[in-house]
Amino acid sequence: MYGDRCFCYPMVTMVNQYITYADVKKNPVFIYEFAYESEYSLANLLHNTEEYFGVGHLDDLPYLFTMSSNFQPFEIDSPESRMSDIWVRTMVNFVARGEIKVWRTLRPCTTENASPTCDRQVFERYTNGDQDESFVSIANNIDTDICSSILSLNFKSEKPISLQPEVCAASGCVRGKVESGRKKPYDAFYGIPYAEPPVGKLRFESPVPYSGWTGYWDASYPRDDCIQRNGSQPGQITSGSEDCLYLNVYRPSTWKGVKKFPVMVWIHGGSFIGFSSKPELFGPEYIMDNGEVILVTMNYRLGILGFLCSGDEAVKGNFGLKDQQMALQWVAKNIEYFGGDASSVTLSGQSAGATSAHLHMMNSKSQALFHRVILMSGTALAPFIYPIDYASQFRTIANFTELANYDTASTYTLAYQLKKTNVTTLVLTVARLYAFISTPIVPIRPCIEGNWEDAFMTEDPRKLWAEGRYVQKPILVGTVSKEGTTLSPITLNEFLLQLFNRNIYDYLPIQMEFQPRYMSDVLTYYFGGKKCGCVRGKFESGRKKSYDAFYGIPYAEPPVGKLRFESPVPYSGWTGYWDASYPRDDCLQENLYLPGYPISGSEDCLFLNVYRPSSWNRKKKLPVLIWIHMGSFFAFSSNPALVGPEYLMDNGEVILVTMNYRLGILGFLCSGDEAVKGNFGLKDQQLALKWVATNIEYFGGDSSSITLAGHGAGGISTNLHMLNPKSQALFHRAIMMSGVALTPMIYPIDFEAQFRKVAKLIELPDWEAGTTTNLAYQMKKLDGLKLILAHKYLFLMLKTPPFSLRPCIEGDWEGAFMTEDPRTVWAEGRFVHKPFVVEKSSNISFKKSILSPPEVCAECGCVRGVFESGRKKPYDAFYGIPYAEPPVGKLRFENTVPHSGWSGYWDASYPRDDCIQSNVSLPGQTTSGSEDCLYLNVYRPSTWNGKKKLPVVVYIHGGSFLSFSSNPDQFGPEYIMDNGEVILVTLNYRLGILGFLCSGDEAVKGNFGLKDQQMALQWVATNIEYFGGDSSSVTLAGQSSGASCAHLHMMNSKSQALFHRVILMSGTALAPFMYPIDHAAQFRTIANLTGLKDFDTAATYNLAYQMKKVDAATFVETVELLYTFFATPPAPIRPCIEGDWVGAFMTEDPRKVWAEGRYVQKPILVGTVKNDGASLSLITLNEDLLDQFNRNIYNFLPIQMEFQPRYIYESPVPHSGWSEYWDASYPRDNCLQKNYFLPGQPVSGSEDCLYLNVYRPSTWKGKRNFR
Repeated sequence: MYGDRCFCYPMVTMVNQYITYADVKKNPVFIYEFAYESEYSLANLLHNTEEYFGVGHLDDLPYLFTMSSNFQPFEIDSPESRMSDIWVRTMVNFVARGEIKVWRTLRPCTTENASPTCDRQVFERYTNGDQDESFVSIANNIDTDICSSILSLNFKSEKPISLQPEVCAASGCVRGKVESGRKKPYDAFYGIPYAEPPVGKLRFESPVPYSGWTGYWDASYPRDDCIQRNGSQPGQITSGSEDCLYLNVYRPSTWKGVKKFPVMVWIHGGSFIGFSSKPELFGPEYIMDNGEVILVTMNYRLGILGFLCSGDEAVKGNFGLKDQQMALQWVAKNIEYFGGDASSVTLSGQSAGATSAHLHMMNSKSQALFHRVILMSGTALAPFIYPIDYASQFRTIANFTELANYDTASTYTLAYQLKKTNVTTLVLTVARLYAFISTPIVPIRPCIEGNWEDAFMTEDPRKLWAEGRYVQKPILVGTVSKEGTTLSPITLNEFLLQLFNRNIYDYLPIQMEFQPRYMSDVLTYYFGGKKCGCVRGKFESGRKKSYDAFYGIPYAEPPVGKLRFESPVPYSGWTGYWDASYPRDDCLQENLYLPGYPISGSEDCLFLNVYRPSSWNRKKKLPVLIWIHMGSFFAFSSNPALVGPEYLMDNGEVILVTMNYRLGILGFLCSGDEAVKGNFGLKDQQLALKWVATNIEYFGGDSSSITLAGHGAGGISTNLHMLNPKSQALFHRAIMMSGVALTPMIYPIDFEAQFRKVAKLIELPDWEAGTTTNLAYQMKKLDGLKLILAHKYLFLMLKTPPFSLRPCIEGDWEGAFMTEDPRTVWAEGRFVHKPFVVEKSSNISFKKSILSPPEVCAECGCVRGVFESGRKKPYDAFYGIPYAEPPVGKLRFENTVPHSGWSGYWDASYPRDDCIQSNVSLPGQTTSGSEDCLYLNVYRPSTWNGKKKLPVVVYIHGGSFLSFSSNPDQFGPEYIMDNGEVILVTLNYRLGILGFLCSGDEAVKGNFGLKDQQMALQWVATNIEYFGGDSSSVTLAGQSSGASCAHLHMMNSKSQALFHRVILMSGTALAPFMYPIDHAAQFRTIANLTGLKDFDTAATYNLAYQMKKVDAATFVETVELLYTFFATPPAPIRPCIEGDWVGAFMTEDPRKVWAEGRYVQKPILVGTVKNDGASLSLITLNEDLLDQFNRNIYNFLPIQMEFQPRYIYESPVPHSGWSEYWDASYPRDNCLQKNYFLPGQPVSGSEDCLYLNVYRPSTWKGKRNFR
């Protein structure tokens, strides 16, 4: 569905409209479908899953671009390589000649040879209205017969050519780099600036052409990506820079300077918020192997910085598109100098990049700058660029970025403030524009501008294209066979899947960008619409007219067990026919309105009844009346004995639906927090409304003509649904009989106090002091009858107050029904405007309840911590939050994998295990901890008021890379929390052999502990804002080896963007215990010590395989065997220099990197303690150790201090001094020697010879100094 909605249907619509106006003989259009299947799925990689869903969105790109950050280049003779050759030839044929010659049968598309190939009829209705319209597509598939067997992916390139290519163009002179390529070398000119950096006053302004430079521009390396937080990539870290408007030019090295090459300009995709032109993402190797084109790739501004639009000239918008246009202008002026043919430029792109290319076809300035177009998996007719309320979104973003007077200030004032807002804040704000994962798919997008100077797009592109107002160019357009699989990971996460399904009526219209009223059509088309299944009812004779009755149809799962006090879950369906011939139980109740207060019903009660006149002729759809019964929210039901349909059925013109919903304590208990969220009865009603919207058409009802009605509590409920955004789309008229939402009977009360009163009435221990979560847990285990019977004791006297249990004001949590006083919402006009019959009521204020214990819902999931009293000030502690998958089994000795998340609330009330270790610095040296240890702790002052963001300290513990942890018993937060001004994060990371073993190759890459730390930093960048932390003010701190780690993060390109200041306590990356050692030799030594076979000859991969099966405690014990003597060396296992493989943390000696200034510049606080060396003082306290050390000092000291042994001998030690007077009246021995200058070559002297002589004139009077 997603593939049809967002890619296939818009593509076909685009082609259909194109061939209506264009001369397809002169400007042909081709459609392709890329359907080659292999394991190289970029979508799978980005979503971190091995589940294969077919050739998905993005999966054609690895065959067009080398993506070395994700895949090794294909083996030259592999099937994938041959597929790449075909795919590149397809593109190059089109780029160079506007033709497709790879397949003889592939012809330009015309109205005569067009035929539909993918499901899209359903989308016509809500895209183009209800008119009947034909569809066009061409089913010419790139689907070869190549064998799909997988070969080795290792590839070694030849030595690069040393000559640096130089070009002097109109913009200036550039000096690039020759790359060896896969099959053919090519000239790469990286990072050429085409516009001034859009920073400071130029933020949110149209691009300004680059002012030029003197001499040669160094184009030998790529520049920064445009700053982004790519939600499609694991970890979702913020990366890049605002100074990013650069492009890359790639030219075959075979160019002789005579023939001009056709030019291909590539615009990357990424939902307008992610990716870039960097060669690790979109490498040119495959295209350069073809040797017939010049390729240009570019960066353009993304996200809020690239596409924010205020709806007026304050922030005009479309800056990313204008950047692309300026890059095209640069190509037109300069590409001839690189050997390109400026009269043969093909504009190409994928996904959002294809959408951009399509928009350039409709822009008068862009049209002259290219000559052909390739649209891969995207068009400007895609729903993800449908116009939205840009002015409203502008103020929403101003609100999210905490601008003053965001709702009333002028757009110019807000734009001025936004220009000064921290750029990371703007990037992180994008995540808040989503309602759910990829919902909407493109949260910030190109906008329709006014008719001002330099406007890029002033009309809806759908209208422009449909009316033929575009430049006619040859077009190659297509999709992959399973575009929609980019959303498939939702199906792999049970929590996300259930969440989506429960809210499908809310999420799907946002995700697919259509009106909610078409939900029935969409679900019918894709899922058969029969969400409930088949039902068999009963024929009733009625009073005057007969009717069809369908009793007791389940619309929700029974709210029992774990589902008690939870939002309703849609019914999972059934097989065969549901017996709908008799009513089901009422909802469990004690009816205080009836004599004797009868008890009746069941908790399994969420059923509804559908009544239809038997005279219905199946041609005309009948209007629908949904009835919500009365009963003060604690009594009555939909039972036909109470609300029989006979009178309405006698009328014969309407379908009636009645429903049960939870009552009393079971339906309306509310704890004031998320323990028991409340309003379950109202949420039941809402789910029943959704059931009607989905299913009533099958009963003969008109889902576009639904009236919601009710009496008493039912009338109040109806009025509340008018105020609920999710309910509003589910009905069209309202009838409120003897009840509205403004009645004093539902004024807010102290819901938490009532919750505890109920806990007292049912005799729960700790009803007064226990947490609401614990009390709710106990309530779920009680007999439902006991809860129902407690209800009458909430009255002061009989039915006083009338509604002792009532709808409550919820917090802003997932699934909340009512978050504000309905009186306020109604008085301010924030309700759906529908015809209704109602009586008036009044409006007064209310007071909210207070929440407890500390809970946070962040990107990672929801956590529930613990309140700690502290020393001087209390603080909130969130212990043991997982930031990575447990590094056990297959993940031992592997790079860190982000934690996959959890459902519900993570119990963060206690610390988790340390990383397994034997701390030789502590008495006893026992092995403790676990391999499942990648957790962090967050500490927040309890005084935090939720308004001001607090700076963050991330602390990395020391311990020679083999001991200690983040355990609060070792590194407690109390002193820092007493300060009350920061949030503290402490973390565990893998230690010892498990954390720092390195084989010298990719068998065991090494530096796993450092990679764990980096993953924790990424977690902080993504989540800390939700805890009240300022992600733009993170200080990375560490002590000893922890400080060394922090220092290393300053030299790691991935880590650098994740913190802003550094504290190095008694450690740096230049410390001798960090000096590189022979890690490959140490790897085999450890293999020997752990008893592995063939430790000295087996392949490292074989040894690594064996090591994954070794007991973890064995590795811990083995560390001790790496010491020569106590603390000798200080760090027997340490960070290593890795190769240039994916995920490498450190590829050069940090001493060299630091010396050459290749690090991020950040404020640093660094220092030592006065006697840092005292950690070795234990030797001096043990006579045996001291004697052993002194006897072996020439062996031990160089190892302990990490220097070459020769320096012991070569470096003299100053004399220790003497008492009294030294007898300097005679010369001492010569240094031991054999004097070859003297006869007989005498041997004389002594090794004890380091003496000197001083001679002074006796005339010295002590007044002046001699030279």
